[in-house]
Amino acid sequence: DEEQLILDDERSTAIFRIVQESLTNVARHAKASQVIIRFERTDSALAFTIQDDGRGIEEGAMNKTRSFGLVGMRERIKAMQGEFKVNSEVGKGTQIQISLPLMHD
Repeated sequence: DEEQLILDDERSTAIFRIVQESLTNVARHAKASQVIIRFERTDSALAFTIQDDGRGIEEGAMNKTRSFGLVGMRERIKAMQGEFKVNSEVGKGTQIQISLPLMHD
């Protein structure tokens, strides 16, 4: 339900930038044929997953200081007390899992 995804400006902008960066990474590096983005909202959190069927990320590449895209995503999530996980297997794709706590009025 679209109304479940209405958030404050800070979170909306951060999520937009993360999805944008993820799709840019897929287009530049993954050679994927499919990307699936899932959102799930509970009373206390918004979780979303971005998954592609591309070539995956080599283990050493995720920790490179030049991986500004992943570093930027991780920092945005950390600033909002969220969780950020990257799971990738070479030849089988990459999945980014994000969970952000929601503030209640």
